[in-house]
Amino acid sequence: MKRFTKTIAIAIALVAAFILGRLTQYWKPAEKTTLRSLSPDNSVRIDLIEVGRWPDRDFDLRLENLKTGETQTIFKSPDEGMPVGSERILWSSDGKRLLLTGRHFVVREQTPIFKGASPYLMYDLPSGKIWCNATQQAAYPPFGLDDISSIKWENEK
Repeated sequence: MKRFTKTIAIAIALVAAFILGRLTQYWKPAEKTTLRSLSPDNSVRIDLIEVGRWPDRDFDLRLENLKTGETQTIFKSPDEGMPVGSERILWSSDGKRLLLTGRHFVVREQTPIFKGASPYLMYDLPSGKIWCNATQQAAYPPFGLDDISSIKWENEK
């Protein structure tokens, strides 16, 4: 009887481990690129990669140097607003800065609307400096209209 009980306990443990292993694939965030943009000179690409699952929305910004193949994550977002797809990247005409804007980001109250969306993050490629208007982060300084209106952005005439 003890041997039978032990065999049943082992079988139950194995089935539970199998089920738990299958379930964890759903808990693990699946990465999905939802925005991709090339610098004006086609030497750098920025990807916005969704890394969180509903109800949380987390994303990474990954910068890839297309000449060297080097990729680095330059920003990991706090929990952000849905839906996905209202974001865009603007590049400075000289390709030294990029600006991430979106209609559904959670930004500081005083953040102005710029070109129809909230300016969320600005990144300076030469220095690696980041400015961010997310309400849920304190690692980077905020920025305003004065900081971005003096820059000639790629899509401007």
